[in-house]
Amino acid sequence: MAGGITYMGDWSRESLLLPFDCPPRARLLITDGSYGDRNQRLAQQMDALALAARSGAVVTAPLHRRGPEMALQLSARGLPVVMCPQVREEVAQLRALIRQTAARQRSAGSLIIRSPRAGEASPDASRLPRLATG
Repeated sequence: MAGGITYMGDWSRESLLLPFDCPPRARLLITDGSYGDRNQRLAQQMDALALAARSGAVVTAPLHRRGPEMALQLSARGLPVVMCPQVREEVAQLRALIRQTAARQRSAGSLIIRSPRAGEASPDASRLPRLATG
């Protein structure tokens, strides 16, 4: 097709993990609309889930961003979170990617906010809360 086609899977502008990158210009954009029918912001939805889970819950979530996103969101709201090995590994990989990206941006002379080191306060600390690894 002249002008190109772009397909985007699940995405959010509210993610704690991954910044939203606008898709490239294309004549046709196909996107996953699974969450497009929500009339509440993600933070409000996570507040409701955290309230419902405050006495304990098992929350199932798919791998590949949704599970780690939910774990970080719930942890940021003060809930103790225990992740399955797959989600725990993905969180570790994403944190490593964030650190690598930050290092590349520093070496390129860009202004960035880095991930905090253990025990260090930072304006960015709420974006990467500590999680239980049990």
